[in-house]
Amino acid sequence: MADFVNAWPTGDGGATIVMSDNAALSLRSLVTRLRTALEPGRKSLPDHRLFPDAYAGKRESEDFRARHGAEMRAEVIAAADRVLAHWAGEPQVTLDPGRLRDWFLVMGHAQSLFRKPNRWHRRRLDRLFSDPRTGEGMEVLWLQRVQYLLATAATGTPAPPC
Repeated sequence: MADFVNAWPTGDGGATIVMSDNAALSLRSLVTRLRTALEPGRKSLPDHRLFPDAYAGKRESEDFRARHGAEMRAEVIAAADRVLAHWAGEPQVTLDPGRLRDWFLVMGHAQSLFRKPNRWHRRRLDRLFSDPRTGEGMEVLWLQRVQYLLATAATGTPAPPC
């Protein structure tokens, strides 16, 4: 059976997400990797990889991250902790609006594990981040797909299955 992820609205602003066993295992592993990379230390993801520039100027953006980076990182850590605490990796999970928000936030920031430091640059966003010959970058495509499915389910518009 092919790997898949699908989601549909629950009617209360939440979503039910269903995925293949392998997709569930892979996504759980990615959330765990993100959580580990958010810890302080030598291999910690730096704020400039996690958060886009808030201003057109590099200096202003660096100042913004210096002022707010710790709070923003704490929010991503808390969301990842909640996802891991409430999801053991089952292939089907129903998310209330708060948990859906956590999943959306985590799936977006987990992409930082695989993208280059300038991932927020407009021209970079127009390119695919996957190499079909090696499969490298497929994680980003899966994370984007889950984020898309959650967004469409939250608005009450189920997306076509993947």
